[in-house]
Amino acid sequence: MAALQSLPASIAGTQQVFIEGLRIQARIGVFEHEKTGTQPLAVDLELQVDATRFQPLHDRLDEVFDYQGARAAVLEVAGQGHIHLLETFADRVLTRLLAIPDVWSARIRIRKFTAFDDCAAVGVVVERNRTP
Repeated sequence: MAALQSLPASIAGTQQVFIEGLRIQARIGVFEHEKTGTQPLAVDLELQVDATRFQPLHDRLDEVFDYQGARAAVLEVAGQGHIHLLETFADRVLTRLLAIPDVWSARIRIRKFTAFDDCAAVGVVVERNRTP
């Protein structure tokens, strides 16, 4: 996944964390056959996080960015019931991620594996910066 680009000067002091290949089952899709069960998705996240969260003084988890919050955002959206579009799924996850105080920018890539028999996956990539 490509690195986030064009960060505003106001967030220059950031570092990146990522989650790659989070495998989930989600109720997603617009077609009737997609509304009767779950489908496998893979989710990648890249987050630009305030650089102060990369300077642990005592080697403790509470001094750095905790990946659990980012993972939880994806799982919460997946657990909220049926969503028609991958774009809606991405928007809901990004809204949660950008509400985390230390997250300045986020990028999500979602792959859906069962859309077409002749494709390994289809999906979306959406990137957002926190608004000042």
